[in-house]
Amino acid sequence: MSRTSKRARDGARDASPVLMKQAKRQVKRFKGATFPAKVTALSPVMKLINRFLMGPNSAIMDAALTSHVSWLNQLLGRFKCDVSRWLVAAAVKGHRNVVNRLLVPPRNWKEPPNTVIARAAVVAGGAGHLEMTALLLNQNELNVTSLRNDIERNYAHTTARTVLSTAAANGHQNVVQYMVQRAHDE
Repeated sequence: MSRTSKRARDGARDASPVLMKQAKRQVKRFKGATFPAKVTALSPVMKLINRFLMGPNSAIMDAALTSHVSWLNQLLGRFKCDVSRWLVAAAVKGHRNVVNRLLVPPRNWKEPPNTVIARAAVVAGGAGHLEMTALLLNQNELNVTSLRNDIERNYAHTTARTVLSTAAANGHQNVVQYMVQRAHDE
């Protein structure tokens, strides 16, 4: 019997059943790797190990959802991933600095920019993030005054109506007032 496995077994005896359940939940990404129970009981250590084992998409998602812009910048500099869904996720959480970073070209999006930005604006408005909604709606792709043809203008108006109805359905009066004022100004 190896020395490592004996230590792991001894550590497992010392851990409580509650800690063992938490450890099992935390190590799903590790796919069969065993850690001593004393290590798995330390949540920060397991989170760091989890971060080291992430792929590029998971790491970018984690950086966007936790608003770690410096980490996000490093990842975007090294990997080419479709970040459109992470823009939407950051918008719904209200992470303005992440949204600003993900809007900066070059954008690695598989969908057209106006579609992604519109979806992000709708979820931000539905979550009651007024500044985020205004930021997204004022992007060139959705700014009605900068659009060239009727199809683009219609899409921008449809997005604005969707933001308004989503915010109203979720009871976000500040976003509703902003959208009404915005429509009045146009």
